[in-house]
Amino acid sequence: MSPSAFHSRGWRVGIASLAACLFGLLALVAPPAVSASPDISAAPLAKTEDGWVRGAREAGSDAFLGIPYAAPPTGDRRWRPPATASAWRGVRAATTAPPDCAQSVGGLLPGQASTTEDCLYLNVYRPARADAKRLPVLFWIHGGGYGSGAGRLYDGSRLAAKNEAIVVSINYRVNVFGFLSLASLDHEQGNSGNYGFLDQLAALHWVNRNIAAFGGDPGRVTIDGQSAGAFSVCNMLAAPAAKGLFSAAVLQSGGTCPTVPKASYEAGLLAVVKAAGCPDIGATAQLACLRGKSGAELLDAAAKMPGGLAWNAAAGGNALPVQPLEAVRSGTWTKVPVLLGTTRDEARAMLQYIGTPFPQTEDGYRSVMRTFFGDQADKILAEYPAADYTDPAYAEAAVLTDSGVSAGLGGCGQLSTADVFAAHTTTYYYELYDPNAPPLTVPSPVPAGYQMGSAHSADLAYLFQDGFAEQSAPFTPAQRALSDRIMRYWTNFAGRGDPDGHGQPHWPVYKGGGDGVVQLSPDNVSVMPDYRAEHRCSFWHSLGRP
Repeated sequence: MSPSAFHSRGWRVGIASLAACLFGLLALVAPPAVSASPDISAAPLAKTEDGWVRGAREAGSDAFLGIPYAAPPTGDRRWRPPATASAWRGVRAATTAPPDCAQSVGGLLPGQASTTEDCLYLNVYRPARADAKRLPVLFWIHGGGYGSGAGRLYDGSRLAAKNEAIVVSINYRVNVFGFLSLASLDHEQGNSGNYGFLDQLAALHWVNRNIAAFGGDPGRVTIDGQSAGAFSVCNMLAAPAAKGLFSAAVLQSGGTCPTVPKASYEAGLLAVVKAAGCPDIGATAQLACLRGKSGAELLDAAAKMPGGLAWNAAAGGNALPVQPLEAVRSGTWTKVPVLLGTTRDEARAMLQYIGTPFPQTEDGYRSVMRTFFGDQADKILAEYPAADYTDPAYAEAAVLTDSGVSAGLGGCGQLSTADVFAAHTTTYYYELYDPNAPPLTVPSPVPAGYQMGSAHSADLAYLFQDGFAEQSAPFTPAQRALSDRIMRYWTNFAGRGDPDGHGQPHWPVYKGGGDGVVQLSPDNVSVMPDYRAEHRCSFWHSLGRP
């Protein structure tokens, strides 16, 4: 993809391309079976509202995998809000990861694409024999640009076992099945789109009703997500239907909490409908046509989405009446403590997807700056001279990170979001900095010698400590120590809305303006002297950027 194409598509394509890069798919598996009677001595058991589930115990933790939280959204349920799951008799084996929701995979990732629509399952991880306790709960929402991803990529066993917490990861509908908004669906339902977000809400309701059976405290549920998962956390903060379901929120690389206006989003998605062979033939006939298509046919049609559009949550409907930060400013949101942050080198993961070679030339760097920033390019080139970096590619990445040009990810864009929250609630802000963070599994080869540093998604390996499926290298001792600290900070926050405690380096409340940002590094955990100066936010503000 050329830089000009990336620029014309805006931040949404940046996130979608990056998400497609970072959230690969592995093998698909069958749904778990149901056995006739429990063997209490063999494995952990829990009784949900729909029946008993049997998990697996290993290395100090219990894992219950593939528990249905809603009915399969198949057949006539395609593009409808999630329905109640059916109960079962006997004991359901919850020992196999559930299938991924239907999605496509580009040539950048290993594994298979999925056409499975029966996918609304969640996974529960807890310390072994924790059923009689009331532990804090971390409710994890995966990223993937709303187009891909799966809960099974995030094994919460170590996070739960080491920190006396419950971890829940979920699947939700993505791609054309999760975020298609159409006038014909509006005609049928009075509203449309955001089906994946409604799935997330259904899973959160399930947790509130059932997590006590696993040893969790329904009064201490922290919602946490990364990238598009963090966008979803923002949406939950603004959604009326989510009020009372959580006590704190974590946004990892959540940028400026972006959504799109519903009307313009629907207009753009008509191209997908036409590509599926279901033109404007009346609402009822069009929906019958679309629901008659196979999952593979719809994914093929979705691949023909117009260049200026990517999957997104749409603001303006019943589920999400207003854009999240507008809800925060107006006081109509769910006011809870917020922990949010970014990685130091967010945009280093994006360069190969906008056509940047490595090594980069100075002429190439100048060309990219003019494509992105037009008549402001010369000022930016003077502020970020190529001579200050070992290669112009790193200058380019620093510009794209600090400016927040892609959904506000990183640098000053993320800081502007933190300042909004800090003005309205108790807020904690961090930056992950590790120049040698474990790389992620990306089969499309990273050019020899290119240093990803603390790129987008680098934080996932630290939070899930050997449990993130895409981590491709082991930790050093210092990195493992940082991972232990991050897990403790996160579970402290889930427990009482404050990351401090348990002998950890002090984490102050973030008051706004860039003061009080905690830098998480293998060498040190400390308050940054001047985050705004590090990311040149005064310069970017002078150009009218966040």
